[in-house]
Amino acid sequence: KAWQIPSSESDSLNNWAGKSIFLIGDSLVFKYDGSKDSVLEVTRRDYVTCNTSAPIGNYTDGDTTVRLGRSSPYYFISGAEGHC
Repeated sequence: KAWQIPSSESDSLNNWAGKSIFLIGDSLVFKYDGSKDSVLEVTRRDYVTCNTSAPIGNYTDGDTTVRLGRSSPYYFISGAEGHC
């Protein structure tokens, strides 16, 4: 079953992700305007500080699928300035 961002603005993406169970082999799909934004996989420190300078992964195609291949936290932020 695919997960989707909740439609309610009162339930942030962080709350949604915190209540969801993800398993190795699951995939996250990010849909966005690749001409204006990107998805960055970052370290926890870079997530907390919104540091976009040294991402682990940089996705810009607008329809990104990230397969979860390890049992540990993943951190994603927007690559667009001011969107953290």
